[in-house]
Amino acid sequence: MNRVLIEVATSSGNIDVGVYDDDGTNGAPNTRLTSSGSVACPAAGGASIAVTEVTLTPGRYYAAVVADNGTATFRYISGLASIATLGGARYQKSGSALPLPAAAASPPAALAAIPLRGGL
Repeated sequence: MNRVLIEVATSSGNIDVGVYDDDGTNGAPNTRLTSSGSVACPAAGGASIAVTEVTLTPGRYYAAVVADNGTATFRYISGLASIATLGGARYQKSGSALPLPAAAASPPAALAAIPLRGGL
């Protein structure tokens, strides 16, 4: 994969978009496999963000998006009370500063699920 699709609700500042594997405790995100590095947050709407190319084998991965400010927001599935899986991926809306860390911090108690699809 070499791109991650996101939907920006409110554009502001710079973002970093990445993908983590699930090799942390109990399948939590741990090792960053790829990221965009700091890039300008696209205008509101769907956006395709280039990341360093990586080959993903079938499995579960976490997509992560962080912004350098508290204004940028992104659309995701909300209202889930616990970890949920959809299409083999999970999304963590993180409060981390740029860049995304090489190893993910402990995930929050609730994660929202999004699909991560290949071959598009």
